[in-house]
Amino acid sequence: MKGLNDPHAYAPATVRDSRSPCPALNALANHGYLPRSGTHITLPTLIRSITKVYNFTYVLSILLALVGFLACGRLSRIPADPSAPLYRRIISQLIPRWTLDLSALSKRTGFLHIAHDGSLVHPDGKPSSSPDPALLAALLASPHTKSRDRDGFTLADLARVQAWRRKSLAKPLDTIHEEIACGECGLLWMAMGEHEDSQRGDLSAVVPVQKVRQWLGEERLPVGWARPVKPIGIIEARARSLQVKKVEAGEGVF
Repeated sequence: MKGLNDPHAYAPATVRDSRSPCPALNALANHGYLPRSGTHITLPTLIRSITKVYNFTYVLSILLALVGFLACGRLSRIPADPSAPLYRRIISQLIPRWTLDLSALSKRTGFLHIAHDGSLVHPDGKPSSSPDPALLAALLASPHTKSRDRDGFTLADLARVQAWRRKSLAKPLDTIHEEIACGECGLLWMAMGEHEDSQRGDLSAVVPVQKVRQWLGEERLPVGWARPVKPIGIIEARARSLQVKKVEAGEGVF
């Protein structure tokens, strides 16, 4: 069991902290892999954290992080560590760096933005930095795979919930945000699913309900969870995204 002095112990965000519509990033901040404030995150820090915790390949981590920075990053001066040498404190105040605040990912204006309607647990039409309790409850209560030894969501189960959310939208998602939404379902299943089965390509593998509740609802790394043994790369992520699209389009249930 992790002790109280563990730098990566879970601590929920406070009202002063910056958070995003992405539970994966919020969990990294809530566990201290990203600054717990959720502010002044550098590109290398984000890439290293995604790779270390979720075992995404560096190529996939760089792609995901770079898209976030291009859409929502800014030049800022990072507050200096008071214990750092004087020259480093001076440099940090003189030279701005490309940084990201997690809350910036909630923006819905401008040419390039990531936040979208039809999210599994975030509301439509407005910036959101925490899960909507009603949507989370609807997700957990939605039809999913139950048997003697399994109680969770297959990739197809998640895709059907995503399709249900999108059917309620007044305006369909554009192509870019449709890809983002499908990719999110795929990455959720790959990162949180039963790794031995999901990484063999067994599409009957499930994400246990408790893990969904903790990761999407509490924005924490689930108790007893371990990162995938095999790195998750672009090819695998794309394949799962396409499978989600097929289910949403009614072309298959695999």
